Amino acid sequence: MTRSTATAPVPDPTLLTLIPRPSRRRNAVLAVAAVVVLVGLWFSPDLLRPSVRGSAGGGSTGPVSAHEVRSAIDLDPHGWPWFTIESVADLPGATVEDAWVTPRDAQP
Repeated sequence: MTRSTATAPVPDPTLLTLIPRPSRRRNAVLAVAAVVVLVGLWFSPDLLRPSVRGSAGGGSTGPVSAHEVRSAIDLDPHGWPWFTIESVADLPGATVEDAWVTPRDAQP
């Protein structure tokens, strides 16, 4: 019968060089980098909260037929670097049949 003894293995000196040493400078650099990233995100709402709002001055509405109205609204997009409009909701008393997003200089 063999018995195992509770002795710790001898560490390999070549592996000890791979263990990072604690450093106040490295910790300070990481803390400053984290603060810079968080402050940058705080001041860039386009990155965190993209939105599309109708601009105050733009838009037109015109009748197409007896029960249809076509509305054109200038959008004021706020997003970086791009974003996608995934849905358009109905308004009270109106149903959206189709919706298009085109560049500002496009002809209807």
